[in-house]
Amino acid sequence: MTTIQHIIGSKARPVEPVTRQRDDQVRLS
Repeated sequence: MTTIQHIIGSKARPVEPVTRQRDDQVRLS
């Protein structure tokens, strides 16, 4: 696993929970 792949992976993974939280907020509102 190269450093670039590691950086992309660490950046991509945290984005998923954030988008899910936003979706939940939209559904509640």
